[in-house]
Amino acid sequence: MPVIDCQSLSDQELVEESLKNSEIFRCIVELYEVRLRKYIFRQTGFSRSEVEDVLQESFIAIYRNLNSFDQNLKLQNWIYRIVHNKAVDCMRKRTTLNRAKDALMGGEADLESFMEALSSANAETQVHTQEELKWLVDKINDLPEESRAVMVLRFWEEKDYEEISDILKIPVGSVGSLINRSRKWLLKELKGRRSER
Repeated sequence: MPVIDCQSLSDQELVEESLKNSEIFRCIVELYEVRLRKYIFRQTGFSRSEVEDVLQESFIAIYRNLNSFDQNLKLQNWIYRIVHNKAVDCMRKRTTLNRAKDALMGGEADLESFMEALSSANAETQVHTQEELKWLVDKINDLPEESRAVMVLRFWEEKDYEEISDILKIPVGSVGSLINRSRKWLLKELKGRRSER
């Protein structure tokens, strides 16, 4: 079989070719695997092995549902929607929440840029320590499910409001409201934490 340049295929070609030849589906896996793994981790706080389980279940669901893909949608948003639903299902089934607090898969840069956005570049609210980074991840994990999903998609996955709306199937206005409420709550929590010191 000739080598295929996955990056050169359009969404429509990826879907059509994967439906004809299951070996081509590896292109979808290669293009999305790393990003989806990070998204699942940030959305759920699951351990690496649990993230891998959700990822595997997601790719199985994506493959099984390729024939129902609506060509009017962006493939990326459709894939994220499936992964989001699988992650939510797994979180609901889970009886104990054993969050992986020590693993910050995105690294400091992502969290610092999040805090900059959170605080509108207010130097007083910048994240200064690894301890604060871990605290912030815990606080984001404490957000209600929909708010957490919006924050993760916006600040870690760098999705715009329209993409988040497509992925979560909520109005664009709701995306903005959830982000604003979550920012205010996180900023209030951060200020409270610092005043206790």
